Amino acid sequence: MAAGVAYADARDLPGWVRWVLRGAVVVCATFAATINYQYGVHLPGLTASERVTAGWGLAAVTLLGPVVFEVRQWVATLAAATPDPDARRRRRHHKSVAKTADRLLSAAAYGSLSTEEAWERAWVIETGADSPGMTPDLHRRAVESAAELRKAQAPDPTPAAKAEESLQDGVDRSPSGLGKSADHPIVHLPAESAAPAPVVKVVPTAVVEPTSDAQSADSSSAALPVGVVAAESGRARRATGRVPQSARARRPQRTPDQLLAEAREATVEWSDDRLTADAIRQAVRTSAERARGLRDVQRAERAAAEEVTT
Repeated sequence: MAAGVAYADARDLPGWVRWVLRGAVVVCATFAATINYQYGVHLPGLTASERVTAGWGLAAVTLLGPVVFEVRQWVATLAAATPDPDARRRRRHHKSVAKTADRLLSAAAYGSLSTEEAWERAWVIETGADSPGMTPDLHRRAVESAAELRKAQAPDPTPAAKAEESLQDGVDRSPSGLGKSADHPIVHLPAESAAPAPVVKVVPTAVVEPTSDAQSADSSSAALPVGVVAAESGRARRATGRVPQSARARRPQRTPDQLLAEAREATVEWSDDRLTADAIRQAVRTSAERARGLRDVQRAERAAAEEVTT
């Protein structure tokens, strides 16, 4: 049984197998110690106390052999498993990698694969990282730390840029936002407030022709411009470049009631599935925010009409 324990330790068999074998060693040693004790107490030519002493002595010697063997085996196993403190720490921290490295070493030809090479290959197999010590979690933390460092080193934006960023963050410009319902139905829509820009028109320059005396004094003198006045002209001036936003012609201002009436007229034959904010926005030519409000109002009206009907 002791030889079986030594074999199990050398082959690094599962722990429960080795503990079963050690239990069998204890049972067998106890049985042998009992036999020797009975033999000692029945020795002839000795007094009663001497026979008891002989029995206990033989039983102790019987048990001492397996105990000494177990101590030796335990020390040898620890020495073989942990040759140095660094290897012991490495195996304790990375058990799966150590197990894979041992399998690579046992499968490779003798001397063809070093311990460090096996460890590097096992690390790549278990973690996917090329550098021993690094893991996907450590790589992720490194990227986050680098991003935080760049953010800390970046200059602070100007107040104007902060205000513009806050305005942009408050508006949902994504197409997916057009098909979602607002948290609260919008009944009163904000009016489209935009005052039309004044149009200034220019008339041709008036020209004063010189008199005959002026012509005789200086026949080479050209006509002089008198001035420019504002006048009405039905012909619009052609733009020579990009027209500024303030100079563009704006649509007539529509009230919330007018927008709602246009939306009702455009969607009167639409099904409930087609009644989305994006479709309403394209039909009445309004903003995404107002389109969501129009959608919620019409859905509420249709739901109320269905309840009245039922």
